[in-house]
Amino acid sequence: MADGELRAAARRGRPDRTAPPGRAHAPHPPRPPRPTRPGRGGGPPRPDGGGTALRTDGLGTDGAGMALIAMWAHPRAISTAFLRMMIARGDVTVVHEPLVTLVDTGRVELPAADGGSITVTSPAEVTAHLLDLGRDRPVFVKDTLEYRYGHLFDAPERIADVTHTFLVRHPARTISSHHAIKPTVACHEIGYEHQWELFELVRTTARRPPVVLSAEALLRDPARVVAAWCAAVGLPYRPEALTWDPGDRTEWARTRIWHLDVERTSGFRPVAKDFTVTVENNATLRAYYDHHHPFYQRLIQHAIPVEESS
Repeated sequence: MADGELRAAARRGRPDRTAPPGRAHAPHPPRPPRPTRPGRGGGPPRPDGGGTALRTDGLGTDGAGMALIAMWAHPRAISTAFLRMMIARGDVTVVHEPLVTLVDTGRVELPAADGGSITVTSPAEVTAHLLDLGRDRPVFVKDTLEYRYGHLFDAPERIADVTHTFLVRHPARTISSHHAIKPTVACHEIGYEHQWELFELVRTTARRPPVVLSAEALLRDPARVVAAWCAAVGLPYRPEALTWDPGDRTEWARTRIWHLDVERTSGFRPVAKDFTVTVENNATLRAYYDHHHPFYQRLIQHAIPVEESS
């Protein structure tokens, strides 16, 4: 993504998901040239015959056999609760919203293999570092799609070895929730259109098919849905991770106002909350809903089927 494009995206995005007062927003350096597109391959079957195994011929590169798993969500999709569950697993390196942070602040701090951290300042560096980090241990990265990350479309070969998953929730509640935190939210920031575009991109360019989860199904039956997701991405299911200690986390300290609900919870469960301004009583929010609902409908058709509990 060119320098000007990334800055323009930042101006279009969430002004209140910025660094705390006193933290300067660093300028972006020139982007490195894009590499040529390599050939595409397919994922090996799992030894037990179910689904697809963690790749050993691309993820992590050089046959190292680990993985980079991405979760792409529109805002207000309970994706931070999912990330909190991944933290509770203890066997995966977890990264919270590096691309949102990069657009908002011009830099992002990422975990390093030695237990420390490194700071990167370009989208290409984010992808390259996370893929490299995945050589030694599975990496789970969650990001939200209030922005359209143009570099993903300019160079899809850079994310061809990522296992892409998508979390989607019905837009009526998410739009009202988004507006309650950010009353100036713009239509594109609702995110479903960006989410669908990215889904379509990785469906045709990534080495593994994308995985879609319904947020409503996750809240209704977390054990079944998380088990199905784990099977689809090649991770062992760890039911003990479905509960965690409530509280703030350093992972989302910069944007804490957006994550207060998950701080108050110890597992996946609906949060009882009424909104004054909704898609039912506000013409602007209704227009946002009418624009994004078709993209939601397209995405939800691809959600993992989960049998209802008897």
